[in-house]
Amino acid sequence: MSLLLFVALGCATADNAGPIHLEPEPIGLAECAVCGMVVGEQPSPRGQLVYRDGSHAHVCSIEETRALISERGPRGAPVGLWVEDLPPEFDWAAMDTGPSDWIAAKEAYFVFGADRPLVMGVPVLTFGDRDEADRVADSLGTRAVSWSEVLRTPTLEIPIETHKEKP
Repeated sequence: MSLLLFVALGCATADNAGPIHLEPEPIGLAECAVCGMVVGEQPSPRGQLVYRDGSHAHVCSIEETRALISERGPRGAPVGLWVEDLPPEFDWAAMDTGPSDWIAAKEAYFVFGADRPLVMGVPVLTFGDRDEADRVADSLGTRAVSWSEVLRTPTLEIPIETHKEKP
């Protein structure tokens, strides 16, 4: 609650440098905070973290996003976490590196099971629309999961229980 009040009031950082910018920012030429690659050259979806000091960290994939939030560095825990919201017409089989809109990770739905060989780590698709996520998941024989379910999984090497039961 105190963080919400902090953000709502637009309070300054500890050094009174002004309000913190918690919204996502364009990828541009940002380097991945985990592997050092140019994030904009990697296929969607990608992630971005915002820290208490207003700094942003971009990452190449959802798996790297998850890895970065588990680290405890000098900036502390992130106060904002964003993933790309893939559009309904998104061709997940293609290696599209174009930008997508950002959505808060806690509002997104995650779909495992897509074959995307050039994605860093386990391929995961992200959608802000539950119906779209379910449609794609159905086509892959899996189910859409929430960010909290992704976080509860010890590793993304073996995706969480996403496969549907066969009748």
